[in-house]
Amino acid sequence: MEAEQVVEEIYLAGGCLWGVQAFIATLPGVTFTETGRANGTSECIDSDYDGYAECVRT
Repeated sequence: MEAEQVVEEIYLAGGCLWGVQAFIATLPGVTFTETGRANGTSECIDSDYDGYAECVRT
């Protein structure tokens, strides 16, 4: 009987998202990476920072 494959998803943020993505892609077992932004709101108009964090989904 073949073992069932378990797939988990995580979001990581830290420094330059392209550098984080490149590092994560080299880890054993990682089959997918995607860069993006998380946890912000477009209603933040008081400053240049809109509340979003650059992150990598894997």
